[in-house]
Amino acid sequence: MALLARAMPYKFEHQLRTTLRERREQMRTDRQAMHLLKDHMIAMLAAEPFDITAVEAVLNTQRAATNNVISAGHQAIIRQIAQMTPQDRQKYIENLQNAPHRGKPDFRASPATENQP
Repeated sequence: MALLARAMPYKFEHQLRTTLRERREQMRTDRQAMHLLKDHMIAMLAAEPFDITAVEAVLNTQRAATNNVISAGHQAIIRQIAQMTPQDRQKYIENLQNAPHRGKPDFRASPATENQP
């Protein structure tokens, strides 16, 4: 998801980051829930009698929390893409195509030099 954000033309990436910062508390709550599940998983693995359905329930809860975080990010990305002009989308495509497979890409123009409609 980070690559999808970084590849956006600057003004859209900036707005995306602003939107995600505004949702930070909800996303933090979901992330904290995922971390708390570790202790619950340990307890379920150590329980006697062992109950595999309890382990599965922990994993299902973790999946739901993870999906909430991912979904919020995806929805924010979709909102930014919906606002792009064809030229903005073309720049986005080019950035995605030129993005390295590993590491942080540095393919964006600075806000001062990027064409802004």
